[in-house]
Amino acid sequence: MSQYRFIKKLKTAFFLFFLFGSKLSFGQPMTISIDMPTFMDITRGASVYRVYIAGTIDKDAKEKLEHILSEIPSKNIDIYFNSPGGNVQAGIKLGKFIREQGFSTFVGRPGELETFTDNKGQKLPFHRKILPGTCFSACVFAFTGGVYRFSSAESKIGVHRFHATSGATKHDLDIAQIVSAAIASHFSEMGVDHAVLTLASLTSKDEIYVLSKTEERTFNVVNDGKTPASWTIETAAGQFYLRGAQVTELFDAKALFLCGWRRNQPVVALQSLQQLGKRLGHYEKFSWNMHHSIMIDRKAHFLGKPESVSSNGGYLITVFELDRKTLTAISNAKKSIGHAIQADESAPTYMGYNIDVTSADMEKIRNFLNSCPTR
Repeated sequence: MSQYRFIKKLKTAFFLFFLFGSKLSFGQPMTISIDMPTFMDITRGASVYRVYIAGTIDKDAKEKLEHILSEIPSKNIDIYFNSPGGNVQAGIKLGKFIREQGFSTFVGRPGELETFTDNKGQKLPFHRKILPGTCFSACVFAFTGGVYRFSSAESKIGVHRFHATSGATKHDLDIAQIVSAAIASHFSEMGVDHAVLTLASLTSKDEIYVLSKTEERTFNVVNDGKTPASWTIETAAGQFYLRGAQVTELFDAKALFLCGWRRNQPVVALQSLQQLGKRLGHYEKFSWNMHHSIMIDRKAHFLGKPESVSSNGGYLITVFELDRKTLTAISNAKKSIGHAIQADESAPTYMGYNIDVTSADMEKIRNFLNSCPTR
């Protein structure tokens, strides 16, 4: 078979994979249901509404979800999927809408709802158990719309090649190129590795390729509540600095390392920025007297009092001068670097962050720190 014929056949199969419903996708019609926050949610400070999308995703999925959301008096909403697939255009449209709204997505389905009786004899929701679910084929487009995406150890995410129920036509290749570009663009926009498309196109229409848990995370189909960290060397006012940044469902933070001179002595400083929202005023006022640590692989190393405390754009900004022992600890990091603030050293909890690092990041970090003048 010539290379051209092979590519043409693969593109046609690729198009059919996405455009038409699979045998495995035909089943129960799409349903959407809602859970109000449970007592356990409220006591944890997470008054989240859960929206469950189940069954075959149909062409009106986005509009149906919009209608349901209009009945919820909150923007704190998580979306759960348990779907064999369905209409691919609707899946993409639904995924884009979910991303626009900033929702998190999960693969799962509602289990038993535990209740309790209040002092008026009324039964109220106490805790909802979430059971494992599946998200196959077109469901993946909708699921990856989540800013933060989760899948339990027992839940399954799968892809495969679809087939046309009405047979192929002479225009399939032209349409395939258009649809393929739209799909690739969607995954790029959602931050998903295109390797998922390759696995899908190579899997029979009668089978499902279930991603392993490693593949889910390697291809960024699942991100476990955090976007990838970035470590870059940048410049401002003629000075180079190292910038680490990451946004997760728990924090939005930046760690800046700067080389300089103070009283004719070389110094390396950490400028720590963390988005705190309504808590900003409290921490800006009291940070001077709190216990600060730099976190290396989630282990605390005492920093001492900050050189300065300020705020800008909702970020608490604290600056520390780093000694040689701390710089050595940073250079030996393997998983993360961050900053923790505690009421005192013995406090059981802390407010702070841990920015992920890879081996490539650590090489960049060490090179930068080694370029700084030392005493």
